[in-house]
Amino acid sequence: MKFFADFHIHSKYSRNTHPDMEIPTLAKWAKIKGLSLLGTGDFTHPQWLVELKKFLKPTSGRGVYEYDDVRFILTTVVSCHYTRGGRNYKIHHLLFAPNFSTADRLIDALGRYGDLETEARPSISLTAEDLVKAVLDVSPDVLVVPAHAWGLHHTLFSPQFGYDRLVEAYGAQSENIRILETGLSCDPGHAHRWKQIDGRTLISNSNAHHPSHLGREANIFDCPMDYKDMTLALLKNDHGRFLGTVEMFPEEDRYYSSGHRACQSRASQDGGLGVCAACGKPCVPGVSERVEALADRTREEAARLTRPFHKLVSLQDIIADAMGFQPDAESVQKQYLQITTQTGPELSILLDWTEEQIRKQLPARVAEGVLALRQGEISIEKGYDGVPG
Repeated sequence: MKFFADFHIHSKYSRNTHPDMEIPTLAKWAKIKGLSLLGTGDFTHPQWLVELKKFLKPTSGRGVYEYDDVRFILTTVVSCHYTRGGRNYKIHHLLFAPNFSTADRLIDALGRYGDLETEARPSISLTAEDLVKAVLDVSPDVLVVPAHAWGLHHTLFSPQFGYDRLVEAYGAQSENIRILETGLSCDPGHAHRWKQIDGRTLISNSNAHHPSHLGREANIFDCPMDYKDMTLALLKNDHGRFLGTVEMFPEEDRYYSSGHRACQSRASQDGGLGVCAACGKPCVPGVSERVEALADRTREEAARLTRPFHKLVSLQDIIADAMGFQPDAESVQKQYLQITTQTGPELSILLDWTEEQIRKQLPARVAEGVLALRQGEISIEKGYDGVPG
């Protein structure tokens, strides 16, 4: 049976996250969004780990836990901070653990290299290569995934803190990096511009800091909800069991395009850097510029190799557009919650409902917005230099 999963989230103990990022509220919003499975995030943080062990109960699926009919698997993010060749590197990694026993052993192992108590996204004084080795020495069932790998900050391919090539980061451990997370400012079509990621699986997650952000990117499975089954589907890029991803339009992300925030000026085209038209200073580069800089395939060549994926605009944004208000307006939130709690969860509405269902069960202008999205009738002002699209 098909289900949606969002593996990369953060708890209330992470910096700049909402205090409602706790298990009962996460379960509530997972149902609103239509997510059957969530990553826990932050299991290396001692206070959050206590809460996870309190709330989550084992299910029949190995390595899968449950709270209020929503399933969870154990995930966390750690950041490798190190210096090599006179350059500083800062690379976030998403870790998957098959059970609490393994999570406890990972905490013991990683605690030798960083402070796991102060920050829920801890900094670890290991190279990216050494992190993979240290984690797999604890258990070969742990997954190590470069988080939001194409992002501009604290990422594998960051122009400032990362590398140009995966093999430069992971050396002898490169073959143990079989999965990469694209991040909000990149989708599989962009990622496949780079031949170096061929043969690896691409996943997408929300990186949610607020419950309402859950599912803005997600993964689609058709396999038993079991740690072994899901991780094997990802490692093998099994198209029959891992069906692909749900993506934001990358252009919406605040670091997608080159531009200059101080002058409210964005680059005129993807991958274009140039200078600010207003002040003449160099534009701040975006992810699209980074993709172009290292691309060894054209867009057309990449499109032929890319598995189908779904680009979505949130239902809240569609309702806001229909009502003529901002997405955080009280009237928009009221209608959104009414629709998702009384008629169906958001991802099902946007992806699975028939046109007849959409027209029958949604307000007329909202229905037209959902159908327009499906037909690609959308225009986006691109995010740049920290300004959201």
